[in-house]
Amino acid sequence: MRLRAAEVVAAPVEAAWAGLVDVDRLERRARERDPALRRVPEGPAGPGTRWEMRVPVQGRARRVTLEIAEMEPPRLVRMRALVEGIVLRSALTLEPLDAHRTALRLVADAEAAGLAGRLLLGALSLAQGQVERRLASGLAAAARRIERERGAG
Repeated sequence: MRLRAAEVVAAPVEAAWAGLVDVDRLERRARERDPALRRVPEGPAGPGTRWEMRVPVQGRARRVTLEIAEMEPPRLVRMRALVEGIVLRSALTLEPLDAHRTALRLVADAEAAGLAGRLLLGALSLAQGQVERRLASGLAAAARRIERERGAG
């Protein structure tokens, strides 16, 4: 299953990167949902850094391992997640359109790893449109937040 979302943010690529790939901010938000979240290894985040947490998926708290696979600031971050039998590979790319605007593209590919994964992925596939709308809404909200923060600065 492939999921996609795209957005344009009124900010230069470096500002968009700083607003989107602020690992500490993202970790604080995730910790609000799961206080037991673990970052391995401790210290600055980069390729190989992973988080172990529980996240609600399809109405149940599920174990998730999320890892940074690749980072090329300010243009690309690739992540790999394992969610109870589903392997999710995602790429967030940032492309400068001009000095003041950046195109954001998020692509995520999900594949089943085993029977439990096939069952969960089957349920998620039925809601693919809804999941894509939520991804697009989240990316748009992040873009508007970055624009507000830049306007306030």
